[in-house]
Amino acid sequence: MVPRDYLHHLGAIVALSGFIGIRWWAYIGSPVPLGDEEIYIRAFAEVLAGRSAYGVSGFYYPPIFATAGASLLELVGQSGTLATFRTGATLGLAGTVWISLCLWPASYLWRLTVGALYLGLAPAVHYG
Repeated sequence: MVPRDYLHHLGAIVALSGFIGIRWWAYIGSPVPLGDEEIYIRAFAEVLAGRSAYGVSGFYYPPIFATAGASLLELVGQSGTLATFRTGATLGLAGTVWISLCLWPASYLWRLTVGALYLGLAPAVHYG
């Protein structure tokens, strides 16, 4: 059985993730790679072709990321890879905002409202 406190936090993260999905759908639902995603996809394709991911300008990530990304790209294609990255980023952002707001001794509803306002207005969310 999951303690009530965990469900409380999980509910907030799900709610904030849903808000991110609605507010930033134009970016989350984009069929084309945005920002660094283009670099990732090209690097993963290089690994699939038997070449080094480091031949792609701007790819500065660990080799395991290139290998895992290449496997993901082969398994689910570009759309699935982008969806996986964007889902992870959305959950990570919602979790980070919620954890930060839990340091504030305000009510649950106030924290959720401020989190949604931040996620809806912050330009950093737009830029990934």
